[in-house]
Amino acid sequence: QENLAGKIAEVTDNGIDSYFGYIKLLWVKNNEPENWKKLRWVLPANSYIVYRMTGKLMVDYSSAGNFGGIYDYRNHCWSEEMCGLLGIPFETMPTEFCKPYDIVGMINEEFGLKHEVELCAGTIDCISSMLSANAVKPGDNAAVLGTSLNWGVLHTGLSGDPQIVSMPYAIDPEDISYTYAGASTA
Repeated sequence: QENLAGKIAEVTDNGIDSYFGYIKLLWVKNNEPENWKKLRWVLPANSYIVYRMTGKLMVDYSSAGNFGGIYDYRNHCWSEEMCGLLGIPFETMPTEFCKPYDIVGMINEEFGLKHEVELCAGTIDCISSMLSANAVKPGDNAAVLGTSLNWGVLHTGLSGDPQIVSMPYAIDPEDISYTYAGASTA
């Protein structure tokens, strides 16, 4: 267990915490084996919406980082090694990584619209909230308060502390990180 925790921290710059998506995947694997056998794609909510509306399989960097234990933070991709160690099928992970503002498809009259509308990749709630607070460059920080509380700071490089949560940031996700601590119930 200790070796696995060290490997997760080394690859992902994050620790073992029930917050992360990979922990939730493992819960389904261990508690709902009949559903696990049906696994086709592992997609966060925004990626699922994009897939349903365009047929495109993609993930934004922040949402991928939010999975934790299977995201290779240094190379900004899924870690095939960590997927193997954790028993998460690597082939179920989307291979195209996008920035939240990347145009990933068009929706049109099929959805009752008179004109085509561009669809962005999107991202997770705390990242969107940080953007709305005008956190755009390293050193910027903000508190995001909702059901939970995240107080985070933007910085370059890795955090180096797996006890706090880090993920790629919406603006320049391959160079800027969002690292925060928080409370689950605020």
